[in-house]
Amino acid sequence: MAKDAYYFSHDYNARNDPKLVKLQQKLKHEGKGVYWDLIELMYEQGGKLEIAEIESYAYTLRAKFSTLESVIRDFNLFVLDDKFIRSASVERRLAARHEKSEKYAKNAQKRWEKSDSNANGMQLHSNGKAGKEIKGKDSKGKDKKGEEKIDNNDDAEIDVFIVAVIDYLNEKTRKDFKASTAGNRKPIILRYNEGYTLEQFKRVIQAKTNEWLNNPGMKQYLRPETLFSGKFDSYLQEWVPEDELGVVEIPEHERGLQL
Repeated sequence: MAKDAYYFSHDYNARNDPKLVKLQQKLKHEGKGVYWDLIELMYEQGGKLEIAEIESYAYTLRAKFSTLESVIRDFNLFVLDDKFIRSASVERRLAARHEKSEKYAKNAQKRWEKSDSNANGMQLHSNGKAGKEIKGKDSKGKDKKGEEKIDNNDDAEIDVFIVAVIDYLNEKTRKDFKASTAGNRKPIILRYNEGYTLEQFKRVIQAKTNEWLNNPGMKQYLRPETLFSGKFDSYLQEWVPEDELGVVEIPEHERGLQL
């Protein structure tokens, strides 16, 4: 997968949309395929395509010009103005993604400001008191009942962070993990409280997806409880920038089979 590729969501019952049904009746599966190719291209181009470039899009998508133009103009699937081709659903989802990113950025900034403030306060508090246990907890940070406290952060802040991690994991693995599931949240919160950043979570996801996604015996472990376990830091060291990954050499006897 390309470094800047993103998973895009769509309604699971989109095939029942009357407009898509009409498209498939007239243009068969070819038209349906061209429609989804256009949607992907629209995401890549920031949410809109240029009407003047329809012929170029047909060439890029290896589609018949007449089929592509019909998909764009004949089924009310797109909104056209003087210059651009747009999709209301694409614009809505891109806006939601942008809003989520902005919200995360703001909360991340608050987190680091709070972290700096807490670090300064702890340094002052620790003078002359090193080694003493905090009331109600033992030296390992557990409460009197022995239960480790895993979430001492602002609920909204940690929720935004968890959603960002789970969304990225779903993009990479094509799975549908829920950010609200306790089993998915717990390992993320533990690593978050240890100071790991969203970028480091993404690197672990990238490293293990590259290694396990096409391995039938290992792909089942592309899940929060494994990726974000106590081995998280070890997995993090396995990350390699995608532009530094070696090119896989295709065996000579298989080269004739490549499309």
